Amino acid sequence: MVSVGGGITEAVINYDTRRKVVQIKDAILKKSILVEGVEFYQSSIEADAKNCLFEGCTIRNSKLNECTIFSNNSIKNSKIIDCDYLGGANEISSSYLDNSEKKVINAELKECLVNRGKFSMSSSIDKKTKVLTKLA
Repeated sequence: MVSVGGGITEAVINYDTRRKVVQIKDAILKKSILVEGVEFYQSSIEADAKNCLFEGCTIRNSKLNECTIFSNNSIKNSKIIDCDYLGGANEISSSYLDNSEKKVINAELKECLVNRGKFSMSSSIDKKTKVLTKLA
């Protein structure tokens, strides 16, 4: 959950009782905090996040671990570890990605470093992105 001193200046917060999940919309998190199991919509995020969902967010200087990156997110200067990409129109730049070989990365990558992962047909990768390959 979001800590009390998490630096949220404004937000619409909802608790979905059926799904038992906190949903936050239009938030601005400017401090690096730890959040877990929260759904963010149209928010500006700077945090360490685990098992969160992001839709229409601007994410900077963050670490996303086992999160769901849905659609229309802009991610920069971040580490993205073992996440699911379930939507489209995500832009990731100057970031590090390390995904399970079973999960497909669906995003436009610019100046990234990709350790593992497969790419969807709709992904695009610029010339400055490096994809590391491991020798068997």
